[in-house]
Amino acid sequence: MTKKFYYEALDSIGDPINGFIRAVNQEDAVRKIRNLGYFPTKLKDEKVVFDEKTRKEKKMMTRGKKEALWGLLIVTAIIGVIGFSGWLLGSKNPSTPAGHIGYVTQGAWFGEKKFLKIQKGPTSYGRIWLGDVINVPIMQFTFDEIFDDTSAVLSKDKNKIKFAVHTVMRVRHDKVKEFVELYSKGESNDNIVYYAYKEALSEFIRTRARDEIQQFEALAINENITQMSKSIAKQAEDLCADKPFEIIMIVVGNIQYPDNVTSANATYLATEILLKQKNVELDIAKKQKDIRLAEAEGIASAMEKINNKLTPAYLQYEAIKAQLAAVGSPNHTTVYIPVGNMGVPLVGALSQPDTDSPVNK
Repeated sequence: MTKKFYYEALDSIGDPINGFIRAVNQEDAVRKIRNLGYFPTKLKDEKVVFDEKTRKEKKMMTRGKKEALWGLLIVTAIIGVIGFSGWLLGSKNPSTPAGHIGYVTQGAWFGEKKFLKIQKGPTSYGRIWLGDVINVPIMQFTFDEIFDDTSAVLSKDKNKIKFAVHTVMRVRHDKVKEFVELYSKGESNDNIVYYAYKEALSEFIRTRARDEIQQFEALAINENITQMSKSIAKQAEDLCADKPFEIIMIVVGNIQYPDNVTSANATYLATEILLKQKNVELDIAKKQKDIRLAEAEGIASAMEKINNKLTPAYLQYEAIKAQLAAVGSPNHTTVYIPVGNMGVPLVGALSQPDTDSPVNK
């Protein structure tokens, strides 16, 4: 019984050849191959060759599957990297700094963006696809309305008054969502409040300020600045009652008069100062008069008391005491005094004899 063998050999010129040959056994197969003029290099049973071929084919199939799987994994990884990179490029982490409140939204390639939440800074929402935030500052802002040469207002007495109105305001913390949806226009910076002020309040405050200035004469404006400021502030607060703004304070200031009013005011002030000075001098004179009257009344009262006390007997007593003191003095003193009965000194007002009277002649 013969079997089929697979062989590999070299021909007469040394070129490799292969094929199958039938033989009883391997020795018979080698002999037959050599009879063909070939030099055998490898000889295997057909079954062994088939098994090796099957194993190779299976190995090749397994290897192909692995390579296909690896290729699929690589393609999947590349797609994943590209997708993740695209997600990173298209996603954001909406953050809100301190002193701000954020209006967080999520965009869409198709359809409208949607509102997610309000967040108070400092904080962040977390990275989301097409995420965005409009940050609204909630600190106080001061906005100035200047009335200069081109916008000066006529006072009641027809003088052009230049001045300024300073408004201190802020966005209400609990109405940031309404503020953004009404006034933001998609912007996210500190100017967002300024743009909203210009749109909602600026012209209103300028109109109210003109009305207030026109109620007063030029020289009376300075005296009514506080009243005007309160009036404008009250009207602005009423206007903002249903708006997302809070009016902190409004102040009218930097009043500048035309030259003729300034000159008249200077003259008026100088007159006022002079009048006050004269009033002070008058008050001083009145006080000095009161002092002199008081002094005169004191002297008169003292003289009245002295006159009541200086009786002739008291004066004689004081004269005797003075004479006794003179007698005991170590100094030699001669005193001539008039005396009456019993040598008592005379005191009082003595009349001077009239030298021209007949008695003295």
